[in-house]
Amino acid sequence: MMRFGAFRVWLGFLLALALALALAGTARAATDVWAGIQFRHVEFTPTPETDGLNSGLRIDFILPDQPGSSAGLRPEDVILDVNGKSTPDLEAYLTAVRNVVAGAVIPFIFIRDHQRRTANVRFEARPSGYAKLWSDFYGRCISSGQKLTANAVHKSDFRMAFQEDLKVLRCASGESGQGNGAAAASAWDAGLVQLAQIVPKLRPAPPVPREAERHNQRAVIMLKNAASDEDIDKAAYEFGQAMYEAPWLPDLYLNYALAWEKAGYPESAIANLRRYLLLRPKGSDAEQVEHKLTELEVLAEERKPWLPFLGSGTATDGAGISTTLRGRKFVIRITNTVGANRQAEVGDIVLSGVIDGARFAGKVFLRPNAPNALVRPADVESWSRCFGPGVMELDAKGEIEPGGAKLIWKAKYPIYNQQSCVVVRHDWQVNTINRPSRSELNGG
Repeated sequence: MMRFGAFRVWLGFLLALALALALAGTARAATDVWAGIQFRHVEFTPTPETDGLNSGLRIDFILPDQPGSSAGLRPEDVILDVNGKSTPDLEAYLTAVRNVVAGAVIPFIFIRDHQRRTANVRFEARPSGYAKLWSDFYGRCISSGQKLTANAVHKSDFRMAFQEDLKVLRCASGESGQGNGAAAASAWDAGLVQLAQIVPKLRPAPPVPREAERHNQRAVIMLKNAASDEDIDKAAYEFGQAMYEAPWLPDLYLNYALAWEKAGYPESAIANLRRYLLLRPKGSDAEQVEHKLTELEVLAEERKPWLPFLGSGTATDGAGISTTLRGRKFVIRITNTVGANRQAEVGDIVLSGVIDGARFAGKVFLRPNAPNALVRPADVESWSRCFGPGVMELDAKGEIEPGGAKLIWKAKYPIYNQQSCVVVRHDWQVNTINRPSRSELNGG
């Protein structure tokens, strides 16, 4: 029996994934120095001021009293060149600062108000607590933005209220990127309630940003042509980017929800359909959307007991393990570590099944070229001789124990004579995954 006592899950992703994806284009430089800036890749029409470039890095967030802000950079500045190298995307920026050392002064060429400017940024050693600096910054941004939004609404200055509420939403997205998914989702939804009240009072209506249109178009094409789960996830990411740029547009939430439904995550689909109805409560499709919500809620309820077991971790024998659930399709992957130069999939196990209440049934696909959860070290040679080196398919089943403390999975394992290779019988070999404790879920 294999017990996964060290298994930990990423439980918060169902609350945070939609928001975290929207921030995935930002940058924390993968070096030991920093400027206290987070960027987002944007595209634009080439002009002489941009040196013909059609993309750059827009500053979305910049920490006060850090190198970037001290050099005079501001949010909405679009960086074109760093250290003499053009920065049309994040990869180019990371390349430009890869060998920068603390104390070095690096020129940033950027566009502000359609004018080309330069700022000299003195890089500093990245502080050990930089993640907390960002988290505190987003928390202050959300708190102050909520107050400023309320004050502007009280004064009937709806244009100002709109701008302040957008800051709240984007900082909520940033907070999600710090791993504070539940708080970020709550702040996002509170900001969205405000937007639903503010936007109808704006004349003229806010223009649709070019970046929102671009990401939405990319997502629609990707979703239409999707041939795999990975393709669907990429489409959902693009919808999330569009939503980040224009969170007041109802159709983006509808598109986002449909992408998450297709991806097999009804929880995220439900959240975004509710946001769609908040922004468009009297739409002609409201009844249809309500029906879809009911359908997704039934699936989400069935999935709920399984969610604490999702994620990745390490088993007590050192094997890596990950579990996923897309719709009703439940997958366990166990990856053995056979030295630093192990070949991919050597000795690995993939279990794939479909849940039905607290049970599932499916198949185990076993690659027994090395010891694993089912094949003991002493059996590897005889197994390969008797059954061949290829993938072997075994019946599998499992269930969540009453009380939800353990997930038990079983594989119908052949008992065989190691000399003659004759299969004597099949036994169900039992393995368990323990549900993480509350302290593990909280990172304790």
